[in-house]
Amino acid sequence: MEHNLKKYGWQEKWQKVWNSHNFTMDYIPARVIADFGNSIQVASDNGIHSADTSGRMTYNLEDSQLPKVGDWAAISLHNQVTTIHHVLERSSYLARRGADQKYEEQIMATNIDLALVIQSMDDDLNINRLKRYLFQLGRSQIRTIIIINKIDKDIDWQTKVSAIKQAMPNQEIIAIQATDPQSLDKIRTKIPIGASAVVLGSSGVGKSTIINGLLGIEKQRTQEVRLDDSKGRHTTTHREMFVLPNGALLIDTPGIRELQLWGTLEEIKDIDSNISEIATHCRFSNCSHNDEPGCSIRQAISDGTLSKADFKSFNKMKNEIEFLNSKLGPEGKRAHKQKQKNLHKMYKKISKEKQADKDLFF
Repeated sequence: MEHNLKKYGWQEKWQKVWNSHNFTMDYIPARVIADFGNSIQVASDNGIHSADTSGRMTYNLEDSQLPKVGDWAAISLHNQVTTIHHVLERSSYLARRGADQKYEEQIMATNIDLALVIQSMDDDLNINRLKRYLFQLGRSQIRTIIIINKIDKDIDWQTKVSAIKQAMPNQEIIAIQATDPQSLDKIRTKIPIGASAVVLGSSGVGKSTIINGLLGIEKQRTQEVRLDDSKGRHTTTHREMFVLPNGALLIDTPGIRELQLWGTLEEIKDIDSNISEIATHCRFSNCSHNDEPGCSIRQAISDGTLSKADFKSFNKMKNEIEFLNSKLGPEGKRAHKQKQKNLHKMYKKISKEKQADKDLFF
């Protein structure tokens, strides 16, 4: 039987984490390899299983603590029923703010070694969006490679790629054409054997085409980009992990048009370390960078060492994180506590109903 744990990235460090928990003999380790919304798939030494979380996890944990693609978990196999009982500590994770105006942390993938952030030349190139990805990935110190796809769509692609490199001088950037095997080789050589890489980007940038090319098979469904607005159709609707021929792992994610930020006030300085450093030289520690005397930010903009566009982007992200944290204050915590109480009451009610059903037969 193929050793599925090693195939999906099980290493000695994870064995040590597992051993530290002293789990019951009924539990075995597994990795979450797909999340379809209403069902989860895990891989263990016994094969691939559809799994559910235990009642304790479902009703006592926040969504961000529940199993996500990339997680290592303790599962039990009993009468063809697979149950997830515990999620091992994560080495890294990618989060964003939940959709629909929810001020909740949404985990997109976990235990990531590398992120491939993909943009394309056909009306998708956006430096500010790239900065948002880099901030979120930087929170877990996840190594990131920016991939600019569809260079055949713009005869001036080299100038635009140079502009991105100038804006992000320390960031690794690769320009490719996904249908070209040599271009795919540039990506393939960047993903170490056994490493877990997450693929990110808007719909239509060529994520599925790139994954299919790296896999060597037509695994992910692709669709044409709409000609009227260059926006791709959502071909990926769930998160799933794939094993590449060389033993590396890829996590595909649904297209993201706008990445909502999630972070703490302390992490604001990580949005742009250059701007944060310049701000430390302002005369006043609470400088708003408007009309105060001795403002280093205004001076940097005036002498050309800082662009207005970069500072505007910084302020937008800073204000977004400050607003988010204002929503996570005492009132937000009280609402969350009440939500947990309601879930606990529901769980107790369901348990009593199940016990009543059993009593009818005994």
